[in-house]
Amino acid sequence: MKVNFRIGTFLVLLSFSLSAQKDSTNTNKFDDYQTQLEKQFKKESWWYRTWNRYEVNPGFSKYAFGPSLIYPTQHWNDVKDNFGFRYHMTHLELSANFWRGKQEGDVKYKDAHRVAVGYYTPITNWSVGKRYMDVKGLLLQVSGAGGYANTHSNHAVYVAPALELQLPFVIVSARANLEYTFGEGFNVFPEIGIQLDALHTLLNPQLVKTGTLNTSHTSSTPIGGGWSLVQTSYSRQNQYFNDVGPFWGITPRVGWAHPAWTNNPFNTVGVGVTGRINFLGADIHYDKGKLVTGVVENANDLHATVKSKFDNSKVRGTVSTSEISFEGVANIPGLFLNVAKRNSVSKMPFTTTPLNRVNFHMGVTRIKVGDVQFDNKDSATAYTNQFFASNPSIERNAINDPTQFEDEWGVNYGISYEMGAIGIKVNNKLSKSNGRSTTLEFYYIIPITKVVKAYKKS
Repeated sequence: MKVNFRIGTFLVLLSFSLSAQKDSTNTNKFDDYQTQLEKQFKKESWWYRTWNRYEVNPGFSKYAFGPSLIYPTQHWNDVKDNFGFRYHMTHLELSANFWRGKQEGDVKYKDAHRVAVGYYTPITNWSVGKRYMDVKGLLLQVSGAGGYANTHSNHAVYVAPALELQLPFVIVSARANLEYTFGEGFNVFPEIGIQLDALHTLLNPQLVKTGTLNTSHTSSTPIGGGWSLVQTSYSRQNQYFNDVGPFWGITPRVGWAHPAWTNNPFNTVGVGVTGRINFLGADIHYDKGKLVTGVVENANDLHATVKSKFDNSKVRGTVSTSEISFEGVANIPGLFLNVAKRNSVSKMPFTTTPLNRVNFHMGVTRIKVGDVQFDNKDSATAYTNQFFASNPSIERNAINDPTQFEDEWGVNYGISYEMGAIGIKVNNKLSKSNGRSTTLEFYYIIPITKVVKAYKKS
């Protein structure tokens, strides 16, 4: 009996031990990181979940900008000359597209546009792959958008499902803009876009308090008898910046001279080195571009003589150039705060560098002249010869004669908007002997040291 009792006791204890181990195993099962994120995210408010969906979609681009092409499938025929751009900043998207075509029932070509603003978001769990710090990996992601559009001056609403291939630095997207245009009806705008990632995740902005912004408001209320009640109210609020710290990078760049700025549109291409710290910066870049021929206003003695007499429309053309530019850069809002609202940046460390920047650029350019292309070379030469024959008191040299060119130093200046690593700039170049140009430039700051650190960590 004692033996049987001991055997029974042993079997009971063994059974209990196995059962406990099984329970312990079940207890120690943990959700993976993505599942934990999603469970925690579901506990947040609806408003929070609407505007912070990137938290449960790691790797998805937060800031991006680039060209896009759309094609209206209804109400338009013979569509051509498509161009446009798309921009998104977290959940806000903006786009503008332009084309020429024949509106339904019309035989004449018309210029048309579509401008849209809306809400944009990745669709959780509809993705394949992984993307790290905007610069490594591959992510195939479904996204969606919806909002307001103005299509050829008509109000519209739209929804837009999309499929995006997010590569290092670049996003390729295909989407269908399903739109109801008031007064015209339903339309579909298929769209293909290629955007540059503004590297928001890589730059990792941190909210930094830089001081206090003090404001006052004075009002006057008549109270009768020629008297007025004057009241002044004061307010104080903390000033913050999204700080990415000092950085530098290699900067590929392209430019375009719009037909509104020249009768001979042209493109430019270049590469440079860019540095940003605090509200300051410096750029050095080499470009292959062009200048528009003609007598340049306000160059030395031209203002009083040649400027008022010489007709630049008679010598239209361009001169190809190789240029190396040296620019100083100043953040315009930052300078304003330093001068007019000093308390708002009084506690700002010198290394604090804003994520988004509106800059003024000023510098010098060394210009090497290449080929010259006149619209009509014989006509330009004949007009210039006649001009100097009729004005013998004006010295004929490279400054006064727009058919003569020489290597020289010029001046360049412009204004830019920088969103993280992406820059958009209206640039002006002025050369006494070779003409001038205005171009819209796009450049991409690749922060080398931050990219290298990201690859080492991954």
